[in-house]
Amino acid sequence: MAWLVMGVSALAEAAYFYTTSRAYTLGDLSVTYPLSRGSAPLFIALWAALFLGERPSLLGYTGIATIAVGLFLVNLPKLADIARPLRGLAQPASRWALVAGLCISVYSTIDKVGVKLIPPLLYIYLVLVVTWLALTPGWWLNKRTSVLAAEWRANKWSASLAGVAVVGAYTLVLMAMQRSPVSYVGSVREVSVVLPAWIGSTFLGEGK
Repeated sequence: MAWLVMGVSALAEAAYFYTTSRAYTLGDLSVTYPLSRGSAPLFIALWAALFLGERPSLLGYTGIATIAVGLFLVNLPKLADIARPLRGLAQPASRWALVAGLCISVYSTIDKVGVKLIPPLLYIYLVLVVTWLALTPGWWLNKRTSVLAAEWRANKWSASLAGVAVVGAYTLVLMAMQRSPVSYVGSVREVSVVLPAWIGSTFLGEGK
């Protein structure tokens, strides 16, 4: 049972990495990241209710809705431009970002089950190993190994630091899932979206 859960989670993670890379390639970080991370709590609340029997309180649903509305508004230069995010869905980058959000919701919901079977740190380690195995054939078939090698030589320290940070952060998320409903944890986790939106706008010169 544990290996089945980890395998499905790893496939969802692999799909997330692919769809996220497509979104980042085609669009701005300050638009695609909020869409992918912000849509995830809505999907998670749905899956948690359907498959895990979670029933957030009225205040909990209010919090989830508030995050969703905030992410809808986060990229608006002014309220008069309130339809801009919806118009952005016509762009491929935004659609890829929404699919990435769906992938996040799938693996997050599955991980809620997984951490009941395996300790969080061991669980995320094994899931990432399976994810790596799932992604490797695509790299070979598309002849991306040389690109990866060059990227590693150029940015190995920043890549290593990012890897440690990602694993450490998600281990904390998994520990929180052991104690709280995934619909709450998945929503609170996404408050981080304001930081990439601000970084993209302030330091990367990404326009609104």
